[in-house]
Amino acid sequence: MTWEPFRNLVSLDWDKMSSESEIRAFQEHRDRCSPCRRYYEEITYVNRLFRGGEDEEVPPEIGERIRQVIKSL
Repeated sequence: MTWEPFRNLVSLDWDKMSSESEIRAFQEHRDRCSPCRRYYEEITYVNRLFRGGEDEEVPPEIGERIRQVIKSL
């Protein structure tokens, strides 16, 4: 699996719109691929913040990653 299909499956995974085979392939890839696992953890954290509306401190590594992405825009 490459980056783009993985990134697209993250949203489908959250929305429970993936087939069993897609879920399995997604999870297997996430478990094996460090950059994709890190992306999934970061985007899941941010998603929880927005959905929960809770004030949480952003871990330094995620905060730095968000700053880098914003600078690259």
